[in-house]
Amino acid sequence: MVRYRHAPLPGNKCIRLATIHPGSFNDDVVVSFQTVAFPGPEYEALSYVWGLKEDPLPVYVSRCDDGATSVLQETRNLRLEVMLMTQSLVVALRHLRYVEKPRTMWIDALCIHQTDAAEKGPQVAMMGDIFRHAHKVIAWLGPEQNESSLAMDWMSYLASQIEVDHTAVFISAADGCSDPSIADTHVELPLDPRDLRSVYHLICRPWFERLWVRQEIQLANSDAVIVCGFQQLPMPKTLGSALRYSLSTSRT
Repeated sequence: MVRYRHAPLPGNKCIRLATIHPGSFNDDVVVSFQTVAFPGPEYEALSYVWGLKEDPLPVYVSRCDDGATSVLQETRNLRLEVMLMTQSLVVALRHLRYVEKPRTMWIDALCIHQTDAAEKGPQVAMMGDIFRHAHKVIAWLGPEQNESSLAMDWMSYLASQIEVDHTAVFISAADGCSDPSIADTHVELPLDPRDLRSVYHLICRPWFERLWVRQEIQLANSDAVIVCGFQQLPMPKTLGSALRYSLSTSRT
């Protein structure tokens, strides 16, 4: 199969957007690209960890622009080309694509010509604006593992109990909360050892260690979400829960 190569961008104020074609989890990943003048149409921006470059997986590129094809088996009559992407990204795309409709996203590894230095420099310089103008930022933590579903449930519960001022690093009880003591960082969280391990593993994932994360969090709007496996939570609330957990464990 032919290796896909991006056509040059027509100007420094243009970006590419990737349309992720719908499909079931085990279907091959198919995308198509459109070049737009920034900020262009509505899109979501993906925040994630690239992962190791070894043993990359294919992402198939269709020249069809409408993204309406449901699965790869129905695109055999189209001219498909291939890009090799990290396993981390392909797993993310399998989780994030919709089953019945296309999804338009900006993803750096897909949308920037990574081997074209003349393009890459200006595009990287625009990343702050790209995340700022995104309809929604999607923070991908990775697939479900180490009982991450349990951890996400607990993070959701903690988020419902507290309000967080991230600037002042101050936590207060949320209106209507059922357990005001959860806002008191001197009180142990009501987590048993299994719960603690699951939350610990979740917030120790590489996404939280990325240098870019600080900027992406600051630029994301209130609709931003954190996704782990097939579960998602609002980003501001989830980060508040992570802060509450961290403050609690730092005193033990």
